[in-house]
Amino acid sequence: MLFKIYYNFLVLIHTLMSVLKKNVPKVPNGNILLVIIGGIGDGILAAQAIHAMSEQCCKKGKQLFVMAGSPVCAILKMFINTDDINYISNDYMVCQIKSRREYNLLNEEIKSFSIKEWEQVIVQFNTLNSRAVFFTVNISAICRTALTYYPIKFTKKVVYCLMKRSFNQVITVSDELKQMQFSKKMAKVMEVQDYPIKITHLPRQMEYNRYGERYITVAVDSSNSIRRWAIEKFIELIECLLKKYPFDVILVGVNVSQDEIAQYEIFFRNEQRFENRIGKLSLVEWIELIRGAQFHIGVDSGSIHIAASVGTQAFCLTGVWDNVRFFPYQIDMYEDKTKEPICIYRQDVDVTQLTCSSCNARGIYGWKNQECYKQCRSGHPCLCLSKIEVNDVLKVIDQYMRREAE
Repeated sequence: MLFKIYYNFLVLIHTLMSVLKKNVPKVPNGNILLVIIGGIGDGILAAQAIHAMSEQCCKKGKQLFVMAGSPVCAILKMFINTDDINYISNDYMVCQIKSRREYNLLNEEIKSFSIKEWEQVIVQFNTLNSRAVFFTVNISAICRTALTYYPIKFTKKVVYCLMKRSFNQVITVSDELKQMQFSKKMAKVMEVQDYPIKITHLPRQMEYNRYGERYITVAVDSSNSIRRWAIEKFIELIECLLKKYPFDVILVGVNVSQDEIAQYEIFFRNEQRFENRIGKLSLVEWIELIRGAQFHIGVDSGSIHIAASVGTQAFCLTGVWDNVRFFPYQIDMYEDKTKEPICIYRQDVDVTQLTCSSCNARGIYGWKNQECYKQCRSGHPCLCLSKIEVNDVLKVIDQYMRREAE
């Protein structure tokens, strides 16, 4: 923990030094760099805007480069079928710095990339962290634009102030703005004309041998333990689903420990209709498995957005840590072969009235709620998620299945 604090402090100091000595190229070269800071879900929700920006670049005779994490780049290539975008995979911007070796790797990557020059750099900070700012302020560009949600936590405000010193323009938005509208603001920086927001359809990537089978996919993982539903509740839900419906249940995901996987496998060891595929699928197989499902269940993670894009009904167990930023969607037009996720919130209170809503934007999970704060600090999920009961989920699924049967 001390190493993490120490190296993140070094990143802040070096970011300040980079801001003071930033290099600005003199001649426009037509190269536009778009940087997406975030995960797979952020990439999917930005796909429509990125495609529009690519078309705008072609009209102006410019070249668009997109930098993001490796999984995000892979997903965007599937969603945006064009050769007009050059992708640059970079996992250093959001990696956790826990050792000198990781810190040195970040520095080496920055040095190798900082010699390149760009006419314009546009950065979408879906999450504001010192590593991402450190990396982007070292990019040499004539014009720099950053888009971010306004930070409230003090440490993030420091990073935000450093960013404002480096970028020509910083566009800050409220956490009440939907993620797709946020991406549209990013596109308008490139003077993209207004367009109707919709769920982007993801075409079939491969023929998969599970098509025709009757199964449900359940994603039990999330990149953050605070956004994971309790294992005991997932097990109870799966048990109920197996009894209630004639469907197999297939577990999917990546960020799940071996101990957690073992709990599922031990409990369902005699259940023929249960299958664990966590960590056993390629990215394309994962997508196509969700496409063939009767419906998909998961928490606030990339799998929900994948299900929406392939036309599988998703049930999203979510809280209000991001207010209404990601869910429910707010779209202007519907596209065939896509389906809007159904959100499931705790039913014992009106979540829109919770004073701790949008705690993630404040940099403290459980903000203004001591019980939730202590629970999150111990690695357990937020109260707004953990208070969702199995019967709440089953009730929503039953209502959906009845509508489908009519």
